[in-house]
This record gives sequence, C-alpha cells and structure tokens, in this order.
Amino acid sequence: MGIFDLPICAIVTGANRGFGRELCSVISSELPASSTLVLLGRNRDALESEKKELASKTPSINILIFHNFECNRLDTQSLLQFFNDHDNLFKDLSSLLLVHNAGSVGDPSQSCVDLGLPQVTDYMNINFNSMVATNSIVLNKFASCKHKTVINLSSLLALQPSKSLSLYCSCKAARDMFFKILAIEQPLCRVLSYAPGPMETTMFNQIKNESFDDELKKMFQDMVPVNMTDSAKKLMALLKEDKFTSGDHVDYFDF
Repeated sequence: MGIFDLPICAIVTGANRGFGRELCSVISSELPASSTLVLLGRNRDALESEKKELASKTPSINILIFHNFECNRLDTQSLLQFFNDHDNLFKDLSSLLLVHNAGSVGDPSQSCVDLGLPQVTDYMNINFNSMVATNSIVLNKFASCKHKTVINLSSLLALQPSKSLSLYCSCKAARDMFFKILAIEQPLCRVLSYAPGPMETTMFNQIKNESFDDELKKMFQDMVPVNMTDSAKKLMALLKEDKFTSGDHVDYFDF
C-alpha cells in the first residue's frame, strides 16, 4: 500500500516560506480526501494566506496551522495541546508523514573561531533541539498509526565541510545521525534524510551575499539553483516508490 493511498496526517515544519511552503503545495496535491495537512511556522499572516490558497485548490482535505512554532524557544506544551485539541481530525487516520523542514543557515560571515556559546546555543535550539522535541511529541502523539514516515531535510553539507558554514554543516551532520538512530530504534517507521539541492531561498542568498569566503560566495553567485517544485516532486516520487533504506541520506542529484 502506498503512502498516499489512504487518508493521512501530513505535518510540515517551517511551512510558511521557501521550500517548506512549496512542499506543502506539492504534498497537498497528493493527499486523499479526508486527509489532514498541518502547517507549523511562526508567521501567522503567511500561514493564514497559505491555508486559504491550499484550501481553494484542495477542498477535500483538512488544513490546520500552528503559528507559535518558534524554534529558538519552542513551547512544547502549546504544541502538544494543539494536537490534543484536534484529536477529532486525527483519530481515524492510520498514516503519518512528518517533514522536518524548519532551519537556518547561521551567520556565514563568521568562522569557527568567531563563535561564542550564546550563538551556538541559539543555533542548536533552532536547528536541532527543537527538531528533536517536535519529533518526540509527534511520534508519541501518533504512536498508534500503522504507517509512519519521517523526513529530515538535509544537505550535501551534512557530508562535506564548507568554510563559513561550520554550524550549518555540523548540525546537518548531527541531524542525519539522529535520524539514522531513529530508523534502527523504530524499525516500523520509514525514515529518510533528503537533500533537496541548492534552491534560491533566504539561506541560499545569505551564503551568496554574506559568506566571508570569496570562493564559496562566487560558487553560489554562479550557481543555477534547483527548482523548488522539481525538488519537492522528487521527494514525493521517492516516498511513493518506497525503495530507500530507512535512515538513508538521498540527494536530489542521486536520481
């Protein structure tokens, strides 16, 4: 049975802009009637606008928004209460898709030796700690679902180092390892780290304009970005084929 054959609950973090917003659009077009799509983000107006847009295109699904998804100070009680408040929309769903998309690139103008504890702590709260907490809340909330799939939005830079991106590379590598461990601890859960390719997002432009490394800056300035819709559709194809080994890191350019 395919991931989108029956009504499903799909949850996307960082849903209100960039690749997260595009992912929600592509995912919503795949969802069967009576499915629920949950948008987690921190910009209420953007989420409301996105919900209205998606609802007009896919009126047969339920769309929920949680606009207090502040990764650097995640209110886990509010997030859990949000899911509890909407139990009526989840109780009959036997499948879950959780996409961990939220994240930031850090300050590419700084080198390893420029970093201080407050900056590192803040970065890890946004990009790792809040992800781990959200993952636990969701997987425990939906523990009774027969079919669970968790996607970690990764990067080639989880595998190779880059000047001026020490926190980004390190955290992406840590996330990949976390999800490899999740895959072996939860063998009934399908887990994938997907590197969507370099896309023209806020993070892409930050590196292009602010990196202290001239070589990296020029590489991004000359780069032809991956189309966000194409990358989102490749992820959907991966999920529908369901041939990846749970815990794997798969790149947009791998197929």
